[in-house]
Amino acid sequence: MELLSLLFMSSCFLTLSRLTFGDQSGTSVFVKEGDDAILPCSLGTNENIEYVRFEWMKEGTKEEVFTCDSGVCYSPALPDRVSHFRDDLQHGNASIKIKNAQLEDEGIYTCSFPTSGKTFRIELVVGAAEPYVTSHDQINGGVLLQCDVKNANPKPTVEWRDSNNQIIHSEEPQVSKQGGRFYITLKATVEKNGRYRCVATQEKIHHQAQKEIHVHIYGGPVIVKDGADAILPCSLGTNENIEYVRFEWTKERTEKQVYIHDTGADYSPALPGRVSHFKDDLKNGNASIKINNVQLEDGGNYTCSFPTSGKTFRIELVVGAAEPYVTSHDQINGVVLLQCDVKNANPKPTVEWRDSNNQIIHSEEPQVSKQGDHVHITLKATVKKNGHYRCVATQEEIKHQTQKEIHVHIYEPNTRWKIVAVVAIVLAVAVVVGILVRRYFKNKKKTNKKECSAQELKLNADQSEPV
Repeated sequence: MELLSLLFMSSCFLTLSRLTFGDQSGTSVFVKEGDDAILPCSLGTNENIEYVRFEWMKEGTKEEVFTCDSGVCYSPALPDRVSHFRDDLQHGNASIKIKNAQLEDEGIYTCSFPTSGKTFRIELVVGAAEPYVTSHDQINGGVLLQCDVKNANPKPTVEWRDSNNQIIHSEEPQVSKQGGRFYITLKATVEKNGRYRCVATQEKIHHQAQKEIHVHIYGGPVIVKDGADAILPCSLGTNENIEYVRFEWTKERTEKQVYIHDTGADYSPALPGRVSHFKDDLKNGNASIKINNVQLEDGGNYTCSFPTSGKTFRIELVVGAAEPYVTSHDQINGVVLLQCDVKNANPKPTVEWRDSNNQIIHSEEPQVSKQGDHVHITLKATVKKNGHYRCVATQEEIKHQTQKEIHVHIYEPNTRWKIVAVVAIVLAVAVVVGILVRRYFKNKKKTNKKECSAQELKLNADQSEPV
């Protein structure tokens, strides 16, 4: 039992000290070019090696990569690029870190302890696949995504995947080779908004890396109704941090600077107090803005530009989305009059009443009026059946459609008479019950009064009797 406790405590200690002990022979360390590489080494006894000599060499060369002897450590082969974990020497950790690993650093390294005769071999692979993703200008309603993997070894498989982790159709990959390194470019065109990932997999070394990018298709306009808030989307598409990158929003055909973000400072000269951005999303490359309480005069074309990269995006804001309002009027002769009103719509919508089977129902001639460029429409229809009815407003030019639903319940004449009769009976019963209750309390009051008078007479008689 004590032995088990000791083993458990030792295990806890090793875990807490963040060190892995044991034979590291056969271990492979994978890094991409430019990263730091940690090569692990330990005798596995947890003894203090602060004054024990250990040596790091690279096989196939005579290079002394790193040597520690009696507390003095030096790196003849890679000066200023190799360091050890001084505070962990007391726990037996002889690992080293090579900074900014280069392709020529790749190979087999040995960590040896001359006094004990132990040597460990560790392989350093500089060639872990690391994808870099970008998006290109929108073409015919789609966005071209590009994934580049450089200096990869062994050769990786590269795929584009959507947010459901499904592989999406891509062009034939462009592959080139320099020395033992692979360079791969994979392109795919997407037509839907969403998040997409480039996944690079190196099966031989059990390594997989991925990079994600968010796509917004700047095809159709942003459509809102008068008084609503409008979000105008904009992004470089590279997912880079733009907290300190200047970007500008302007409205075409005016000199209005709608919004400016520059090295962390933000201001809105044209629409003070009405425009804001998504501060927490700047680090993900989101330069979108929100205009509060949009007015008819806010409609138009806006540009989002990045002066440093020279990129500009154009977004149309349409203030005039048709929004139907539906009401029903009192039932007359077993029918209900439905009314649909659409106000401040631009462009002019077609307005229809439809039943629950999506069939157009007969309506009166629409009443149309115009104020400036905006249209007001009222459409009435008479229905004779119970059910759900919808007023549908469609603006084909901007590919916008909205609808509002109303439920109609028509009382049949017989049913109405029955309801009236039941209500009348209930009222009559209530009146009769009320009269009876009133008489009951009235009689009871008289009885109580007589009893009180009798008791009073008796009391007076008792008091008048001589003692």
